[in-house]
Amino acid sequence: MIVTGFVIAHGVMARTSPSLGNGYKPRAARVRVRETIHLPPMALLPPLFALLHLILGGSELAEDRFSVVLPSAKAGDAFVPPVPAASRGRVILFFLDDLPRLLASDPSDGPFLTHPSPIASIAVANLKPDSPIVFDRSVRDAIASFPLPVDDTSNGIDSLNGRYRVQAIFDCAAQDNIGHHRAGNLLSNIVELDLSSTSEEVVALRFETAIEAVPPRKIQGVEWVEMKSALLSEAAGHDVFLRAGVALPREYHNIDAPRRVWPAVYALPALGETHDNAIEIAPALQSENLRTAFPQAVWVCLDARGPTGQHAFVDSDANGPVTRALVTEFIPFLEQKYRLVAKPEARVLTGNGLGGFACLWLLLRAPDTFSNAFVCAPEPVAMARLGQIDLTKLTNAFVGEDATEIAAFRGILGPQDDRVYMTMREALAMETAIEPHGLSGGIFDTWNAMFCAIDPTTASPRRLIDPVSGAIDPVAANEYAQFDIVEALAANPARIGPILDDRVHILVGSRDSSYAQRGVELLKERLEAWRKSASRRKSLGSIDVLPQRDRDAVSTDARLRFGFAINDWFRSHGLADELPSFDARKPFRTPGVDAPIPGMP
Repeated sequence: MIVTGFVIAHGVMARTSPSLGNGYKPRAARVRVRETIHLPPMALLPPLFALLHLILGGSELAEDRFSVVLPSAKAGDAFVPPVPAASRGRVILFFLDDLPRLLASDPSDGPFLTHPSPIASIAVANLKPDSPIVFDRSVRDAIASFPLPVDDTSNGIDSLNGRYRVQAIFDCAAQDNIGHHRAGNLLSNIVELDLSSTSEEVVALRFETAIEAVPPRKIQGVEWVEMKSALLSEAAGHDVFLRAGVALPREYHNIDAPRRVWPAVYALPALGETHDNAIEIAPALQSENLRTAFPQAVWVCLDARGPTGQHAFVDSDANGPVTRALVTEFIPFLEQKYRLVAKPEARVLTGNGLGGFACLWLLLRAPDTFSNAFVCAPEPVAMARLGQIDLTKLTNAFVGEDATEIAAFRGILGPQDDRVYMTMREALAMETAIEPHGLSGGIFDTWNAMFCAIDPTTASPRRLIDPVSGAIDPVAANEYAQFDIVEALAANPARIGPILDDRVHILVGSRDSSYAQRGVELLKERLEAWRKSASRRKSLGSIDVLPQRDRDAVSTDARLRFGFAINDWFRSHGLADELPSFDARKPFRTPGVDAPIPGMP
């Protein structure tokens, strides 16, 4: 056994290879233990070749057996984690190709957007020390896997070929399901091995450490706050808390500063992010050099984690009245605690991806609470353009009208070329392999919990897409349509039109990684048509699709442009001090690409 005794501080997401974001990683220290098992050399065939082997009359796939055990405490054993608080849950196996570019990531950091990798899981009713949890053909019907089994006898991981690293997680059941990286879950050692569909492997793993809950970091200018929500606690039947990381402006504690009350920027997290975002915002707020680009306000980085993963502050059966709890309970609490100006013009929203949708939804639901939304690549915006899917036409989410596989995530290769890293079929299969009952915390399970009612037959949110066949549930599609921003404009143009036209500011790249630009483009088209029909000559808002930008690139643009625009808004309402002349900002603009910011030449 080779033991590398170094400690790794984990952030929110796996940065080496982008993660799906369905596991939240607390900043917990953990010890990585690695073993190498040398098995006989074998052909490195992908699962498709294994299936062809059977079709062409080859022998059956060889049976693999994986076992994971929680060892009992023994004298001198340094790697025995505590028995988890909940013995019921799910054991998940994560496989990762043993490639040099992936060595910085642990298998359990997955799933990965740019490198879909095998996953298998099984439910555990009662995890006991020294009682192995076994993955083999005797329990094949109980195993959820990606890739799916290639025949009626396979368990899904029998067909794997190649050199992998494998690691197990015990995702223990809890009141707040916030992903497989939550505190209290158990991690196994990492085993390196060669797998072949034509020979049997027996692999033993053991849980050796628990993910620890680490107190929030003490950062200058950041305070961590939580408040028990009466609304959410009553709905859930147990105590539920709203949390935020609050990043304070440079002069907040200066009793001689001319400003003693402050506007607030409410930052909504993207999928996989938490209120830890305040840690990144605080240094910019404290920097004198960034005053022109970073509004001097109280930044409230909201925590959107809930019982199904991330709720985006959308009221739903699964997540409870989170919109009402934020608006009627948490914001008044924060305004009293942090000397905030309790007026709509002093409250703006900002967010990216799922957080961008949350901003739009909150502004439309509570237009008398918030003034503006500054959002980057919001998704979803239009159910007719849910990524690459048109819910108004398609009956299957895996295959398009041209019979090709529908892409879910892409990267830019060149001026005209993209690389599809993951298809819709793969995205749904990986979520289901982690947790087959809608609690994976992945984007589709998250959307289902936000938009759909609880299905009485499963006691889980209704699924939009069947994870095996790709069939779209028309009932779920109709429920999704109730949250369609474009359709909201069509249904109530007199109310929704002015809000979107004057108070919404959107940036998205024309080559967004998750195809979010398609929905934004439709919203822009419909809003321009409404503006013309309403004879509106001037719009105070903006929707800009920046050419040749993906999600990461446009996020960088958005930080600068939105920072200036929010400063302009606060200053125009007497909520911010005068800044240097606009000439100082010109180097930050991209000629020929950036659209004018309201208030700027």
